[in-house]
Amino acid sequence: MKPIKNPLRCYRNRATGDLLRLEDRGADLAELLSIAWGKAGCAALEAGDAEGAAFPCSLGVALIDRVKTIREMVAGIITGAHRIIADLKQRESGQEARS
Repeated sequence: MKPIKNPLRCYRNRATGDLLRLEDRGADLAELLSIAWGKAGCAALEAGDAEGAAFPCSLGVALIDRVKTIREMVAGIITGAHRIIADLKQRESGQEARS
């Protein structure tokens, strides 16, 4: 999207590859937007098609080393919550002992 003064940092996928090829050959705004936004982008989002649209991202994407399952994500959240609760209980009992 540099040619139209709207650069984006995006996940590398089929759509971003297509955009780069269009930019290299001097495509016009309508051609670029047909992949970057519009009906194709909306359809990809609705279908969960990770290859069908240019999805903006931040530098945080560099920290991702693998894709976790939902089960792993939920288990991690629950484990983290249990650790926080245990830590709070320990702090509470330690403060009560001092008074």
